[in-house]
Amino acid sequence: MNIGEINAGGDSAPGTIVDRYEVTAKLGEGGMGVVYKAWDTVLNQDVSIKLLKNIGNLEESAIRFQREAKAASHLTHANLATVLDFGATEDGTLYMVSKFIDGQTLSQRLRKEGALPLEKAISVFLQVADCMDYIHGKGILHRDLKSGNIIVREDGEEIEAHVLDFGIAKLLEEHILEDNVTSAGTVLGSPMYMSPEQGLGKAVDFRSDIYSLGCLFYESITGSTPFNADTIFDVIKMHAEIQPSPFSTVIDRDDIPEELEKLIYQMLKKKPEERPESMKQVVSKLEQISGDVKQKKMFKGKSSARDNLFASLFAAQDNAFTGGKAWLYITLVAFLIGTPMIYFYTHNTQTKLHQKEAEMIERVKKAKIDVRADLPTKEMMKVDEDPRNQFLNYESLHPGYCRVHRNEGWKDKYDYGRLKDFDFDFYLSGFDREESKEDLKKILSIEHLIGLNCYETNLDDSDLKTIAGKKNLRLLEFTRAGPFTKAGLASLATLPKLEILSLSECNLDDDCITELSKLKNLKSLDIDYNKALSDKGVESLLRNKSKIVSLSLKNVPISDEAIKSASKLPELKELRLNNTAITDKAMKYLADSKVQSLDIYGTRVSDIGLKYLSKSKSIKLICVNQCPLITKYGLRSFTQKTGCQSVAVIY
Repeated sequence: MNIGEINAGGDSAPGTIVDRYEVTAKLGEGGMGVVYKAWDTVLNQDVSIKLLKNIGNLEESAIRFQREAKAASHLTHANLATVLDFGATEDGTLYMVSKFIDGQTLSQRLRKEGALPLEKAISVFLQVADCMDYIHGKGILHRDLKSGNIIVREDGEEIEAHVLDFGIAKLLEEHILEDNVTSAGTVLGSPMYMSPEQGLGKAVDFRSDIYSLGCLFYESITGSTPFNADTIFDVIKMHAEIQPSPFSTVIDRDDIPEELEKLIYQMLKKKPEERPESMKQVVSKLEQISGDVKQKKMFKGKSSARDNLFASLFAAQDNAFTGGKAWLYITLVAFLIGTPMIYFYTHNTQTKLHQKEAEMIERVKKAKIDVRADLPTKEMMKVDEDPRNQFLNYESLHPGYCRVHRNEGWKDKYDYGRLKDFDFDFYLSGFDREESKEDLKKILSIEHLIGLNCYETNLDDSDLKTIAGKKNLRLLEFTRAGPFTKAGLASLATLPKLEILSLSECNLDDDCITELSKLKNLKSLDIDYNKALSDKGVESLLRNKSKIVSLSLKNVPISDEAIKSASKLPELKELRLNNTAITDKAMKYLADSKVQSLDIYGTRVSDIGLKYLSKSKSIKLICVNQCPLITKYGLRSFTQKTGCQSVAVIY
């Protein structure tokens, strides 16, 4: 790699960087260095690499750079280009590798097409301000916010924004100050977006970033930065002394809300204390303005119709007054217009409120039930609480299945022959280690028994063979049972009607679980806490499982590859992945699935993963508790975009 060419501004691109990154294109060059697109041969993905021009003492540069890059690598936000790697090449050139965002810089977008449409401009800066609020909350400043450091990606009316280059401006500043480099044209930051205090070399805080964001917003609305001059010195002076021109003198557009203009001018105040108190305040104000703009757009057509109505009525005003009956005309107009409008407004408003309320209630009620709506249905029996009965009806944990449980208050040995008293199909729960093999045979002889729930039993392969003899079984649940082997599970695989199967904490391994792939009618499968399973076993198990609706893999040592297989299940709607080794890549696979309910409790999924998942057209419920890499900002962005409900627990 010819670093000399890079430092001299040459166009030559290195073929490979540190034997890992294969450069495929040059993306740009600036005062800090050169940016390339490259292929990461380890992670097998496109990345962006920034090679920094040599600055100051090499050893100290590396130390400071690694400190800044390490801090940046721990930042995760949906609108932040995450730092993946950093270091120095053999000749000492510092590099930083970040996630590649397939888009264009905001600067390029503005040059090509001019100012952004209002809703897109507000959307971009809501995303950027939200990201900056997160960054400021970590005690970090950007110091070089500019249109060249914002990547945007448009898809019709939608637009995404990503912030680049945290920490690098601070690194350069430390070297320039320490080495006393004062050559002509040397500036800390980008003059067009620089706060007055930063331009004058004073101490800066988060309010300096607020000012820079105000410059960015001004540029996006008008197509030009607030201040332009022939020299850098003059631009810095204008930031410190001159007020920005009103929008109306810069661009001819009438769609800019007054509140938005006020916010931008407040962000551009010369004194830091006169600007918004925080980025959080900027986000809050932008959300309010965004809502107002969307509401105005919604009622624009209705307002035009109303204005036309008034115009036509008052067109006849002169004739009415000429006839000397003005009072009658006014009364008639008031009655004809006022009464229907009041009724329409009141009725329409109330109707919308009731509709929204009803929709929210139904959404909460049905969000969980919907994922199993296609399972067999049967009317639930009322709970019989008569303590004289040995067996009672309870609410089922499986919609469409009636559950019968042993009466825990019964003091004597249970007479399983009494189960014949139930004249409806049911599954029995509460079968545990106290029951004998003879009890099991009695239970299986019951005509209406279609399922069995077993907890901490001493059942073995021979018992599974006995159970498999009852061919009408549709539900089997085993928790801490066994040990079972391949032969035992092969017996279960012969049950033609089995729809719900749970084998939690049963010490299953890849070899024996492959037998379950023969069950063609399974709709719900739970293999939680089987620590000997792997991606290979799960992938084999899921092969040809076209009817699976619910899948639970809690605490199973699987990775993204197993999820790739699961995502291809055509009917899968409910997926539990608690405490697995999945990453953001798994979310990318699931974005194309039909999953409606997803539990990723305790995983390493981050805001980036939620960004991938936000493309899902089916997701309704998600649990992200104990996910340290998911921030409230990333979750809020995800739920706003998808309408998905975040819950504490998914049962």
